[in-house]
Amino acid sequence: MFHEYNEHSNTKTLNITLLGSDRKFQVSIYGETSLKELRSLCEQKHQISLRHFRVFTQDGVELFNEDLIYLKDNTKLYITRGEDFDANIIHQEYEIIEQLGKGGFGKVLLGKHKETFNFVAIKYVNTRNRDANDIDLVFREAYLLKSLNHKNIVKFYNCYPLSNMQVIVVMEYLEGGDLSKYTQAKGQLCEEEARMYFRQICDAMMYCHNRKLIHRDLKLENLMFANKNDTLIKIVDFGIAGMAVNSNMDKLNIGTIRYMAPETLQGNNQKIGPHIDVWAMGVILFHLIFGKYPFDGESNFDIIQNITASNYTFSKKNVSPYLIDLLSRIFFIDPQKRIKLYDILNHEWMKISFEQEYFEVPQFLPRTQFRLPSIENPKQHNGAQKQKKLNRSFTPLKKNSPRRNSFIIKGVLKRYQ
Repeated sequence: MFHEYNEHSNTKTLNITLLGSDRKFQVSIYGETSLKELRSLCEQKHQISLRHFRVFTQDGVELFNEDLIYLKDNTKLYITRGEDFDANIIHQEYEIIEQLGKGGFGKVLLGKHKETFNFVAIKYVNTRNRDANDIDLVFREAYLLKSLNHKNIVKFYNCYPLSNMQVIVVMEYLEGGDLSKYTQAKGQLCEEEARMYFRQICDAMMYCHNRKLIHRDLKLENLMFANKNDTLIKIVDFGIAGMAVNSNMDKLNIGTIRYMAPETLQGNNQKIGPHIDVWAMGVILFHLIFGKYPFDGESNFDIIQNITASNYTFSKKNVSPYLIDLLSRIFFIDPQKRIKLYDILNHEWMKISFEQEYFEVPQFLPRTQFRLPSIENPKQHNGAQKQKKLNRSFTPLKKNSPRRNSFIIKGVLKRYQ
């Protein structure tokens, strides 16, 4: 069944690695090859004894005789001497640099691929406290995440199941830090900067919701900057860690509770849907602009009471009426009446934009692209008596005008900060 390559035959080359060692080699198969024949060739190729022989894909899925015919050319496989697929795969493929973090879900390591030298984040997720259905959901979701391709979503490379009830997720390494640390250092954000980040979140979640994927764990800590000194953010975690920890309400982290929708806390959420992500996005937006959580309290009980009653307050003095309206539509207790993500993207507050041109800005604003405010109905917005002044104020200046940059900054800070 094994022979040299022939362009007229159904030949496939397999890249074989002995798990737990540096032994790598190629074999060529064609037709209906059996595991016994594959084992014989592996033994001949590397002069090793494989009395107990098991074959796994890169994802840790074990293969049997009927699976081999469906393998594609240049597929990478792992073989063992009968052992389970284990964490050796990580140390075989990646050099572990350091530990990036640790929590109730497990730990995250920084790894570097031994062949490509690319950096990755390696997350070990504990699933010991979950039942079989939840663990199956983790794997199915991980496989779905691998197919996602969006600039604001972390790239997932692989998901490995381990015999000790752990799951290893290998994903893109984001070195810019999370949005929580950024807001702690900077404080409240102006509406323009908050809108810039919120738009990215909305775009990414619309992409996910269109594919029937719900995040379930949106929070500032799960929004990461791709690089340092960059405004591009990416969403991480997608509920995998949330599925892996104990769901007992008494043991939930206080930071997690603050983002939960009332229907989730009341146990009325019969079906997980986009509405729970929308609520969490409202909490994120509120925190970006006001520097605090909308629903707070001295204990978990107080926080839950405020959430289930949608009891939140803030100063309306220095914020736009459009923002107030958007938040009120997001924080509807009834998930059926809560604003949909599509309507958020088309809300008036989201439509405010600035001229896309780089220019010097104060230190408390990011160096990014802005547009002048686009107002569809200026009369309704500012009153008829201000129409003439408004038209004159927002007349575009010539591109090379020395007054252009200072004009934009002064207008932005005076009207929208």
